[in-house]
Amino acid sequence: MIDTWHFPRGKLDLDLLRAIPSRFLRAAQVSDATRVIRGATLFEDTVRYRMFPGEGELPLVKILEILVEKGLQEVGPEVFSDEADRLPPEETGRRCGAGLRRVLEAAGAALAANDLRPRF
Repeated sequence: MIDTWHFPRGKLDLDLLRAIPSRFLRAAQVSDATRVIRGATLFEDTVRYRMFPGEGELPLVKILEILVEKGLQEVGPEVFSDEADRLPPEETGRRCGAGLRRVLEAAGAALAANDLRPRF
């Protein structure tokens, strides 16, 4: 499992990601962020300032390209933020799904027409 918020917060090393055996990279939790931490602490940043996929500055497409090449099987959004908390749940779901679809398609993922569509 790779979390696209945590992975770039250390030393971003895409070659290291490429070197990890595929069997360990079957799933991803996807959110975006600014490159510079906005919270007073890393914990505050992770629970208050994550962004919807594709709305921040992290290299999500590059990370996801590697994961798709390695056979990514499960993926989902993981957006903890004050902004998401203020929105109606339906809007949060739409933005998560639409953003995730855009970055996955940009990374070369083959998505079925009904993948990531709201079901409410």
